[in-house]
Amino acid sequence: MPGGSPQKLYRDLPEIQIRRHYIVFMLILVTPLLFLAFCFSSFLSKLHVDDTHSANLMLPGLDSASFPDCCKCPGELEFSGNVGAEKLVKSTVGDIRAAEGSMGKAGAQTARGMSSVGGMELARQSDERGKGPLRVFVYDLPSNFTREFYQHEDATKTPYASEWWFYQDIMRDDSQRSNSAAVRVTDADDADVFLVPFMASQAFNCDRKEHFLRHNFQDICGSLYRKDHALQAELKSWLEAQPPWQRSGGIDHVVLAIHPLALNRIDDFLAPAIHLLVDFVFKHSSKASLEKDVIVPHSHLVEWLPDDQVGMATSERFLETADILLYFAGVLDRKGMGKLRSSLREVLINEPDVVITGPRAGAGQGDLNDTAIGLTAATMRRSKFCLDPAGDTPSSSRLFDAIVNLCIPVIISDDLEIPFEGQLDLSQSCIFVSEADAVQPGLLVSKLRAVSDEEVLRRKRELAKIREHYTYIDSWRRKGSAQAMIWREIAARLPTIKLRMARRARGVERRHASTYDKLDPSRLMKADQ
Repeated sequence: MPGGSPQKLYRDLPEIQIRRHYIVFMLILVTPLLFLAFCFSSFLSKLHVDDTHSANLMLPGLDSASFPDCCKCPGELEFSGNVGAEKLVKSTVGDIRAAEGSMGKAGAQTARGMSSVGGMELARQSDERGKGPLRVFVYDLPSNFTREFYQHEDATKTPYASEWWFYQDIMRDDSQRSNSAAVRVTDADDADVFLVPFMASQAFNCDRKEHFLRHNFQDICGSLYRKDHALQAELKSWLEAQPPWQRSGGIDHVVLAIHPLALNRIDDFLAPAIHLLVDFVFKHSSKASLEKDVIVPHSHLVEWLPDDQVGMATSERFLETADILLYFAGVLDRKGMGKLRSSLREVLINEPDVVITGPRAGAGQGDLNDTAIGLTAATMRRSKFCLDPAGDTPSSSRLFDAIVNLCIPVIISDDLEIPFEGQLDLSQSCIFVSEADAVQPGLLVSKLRAVSDEEVLRRKRELAKIREHYTYIDSWRRKGSAQAMIWREIAARLPTIKLRMARRARGVERRHASTYDKLDPSRLMKADQ
């Protein structure tokens, strides 16, 4: 018999039975342990997913499409390279809301600090319970810092009145701001960011008569004439005493620095804050950046084209009345990069369908008046293109005057930063020409004359779609007002704000990463070591 005799088999039978009982016993003992281990592993896996959800980590070049569906967790985040700004705000702010709800405000600070946005056009879907507007605490400054600057009827007739319209919008009742990406809160502990509503641009304008655009500047400024330096010093002392500023060092504060030279006396002190500005020309790279600060539109000086005239302005009827190819109205005698304007005049002055107007010689900026502005509006509306060259700085209100009047901007400013460029594509509506090309005789007008009538109307229709994003007027009526767009930009920076605050908490003063070119050479290992 295979395996041995029957006698041997019977002799070994008790031992076989013992082994069998031992195996059964071990299975009974080990099975619950394996089950417990599986449950614990599942718990850790869920905890990891939740932590990743709160942190909103984004790896370059990696998105959810890289994984098969079977590997995706419920509620998997979806990344997109081209999404709307409103989706970006809801996902960014929603992340932090969810973190605060699950771990409390103190614990959410870590999630806020870890969260990051890989560019203005990256967004993700967040849990419904976490969506919500940006929460803004507005400091209650004395009226001589805020309202008194804009009491005169002509006070807002300046390209830097953006600060006033922005402040007015956030101070409106919530029932009139349902279209905004931000909501005002009255408890500082509930705030995501803190608005410092000092009307710094108007304070700068009122400091010296040559700063203002109108002759009646003293009537406009009143008792605040030449008070800018004193107000800046007072503001600095006041902010230093505020607990939110002490906690963050100003990182989560928003300041209105619309005029390029506004707040110049306390620039170092305010450097950590988010600046709303029109360009960076007078800022140092250690204090300002596109990642931290927000480029905003000037307040347009020219009244915008009424809505009931948009249809005609974007139809073939416009072509029947458009007798001007290119139009420019403004000061031609500028310094620095503004010398470009004189060069442009030389190459354009004899072109029959180009109109260039400016103040009389020696008049300066104070020659601006309502009659001149009205004439500018009428001429813009019968012109195909409006010239927007650099001046003392890369930006000017002229660009936004043109946009709201559907006059196709011809932008000649190599250093210009475009407001909301991560949300809107102006290349479909505006024409960009390099400064070097624009001053070549005949080149600019040849380029513009080559644009077909169909293309002119197409670009004007694109302007009609985006123009509400570049006006501050009647913001409560427009979901895409300039104010709403600015708050979306600020909300998109919220993860970076929290990251900077976390770095500050551990004593890191530098803003840049420790890359090879930033490190002290003595701290680097040599190639032969």
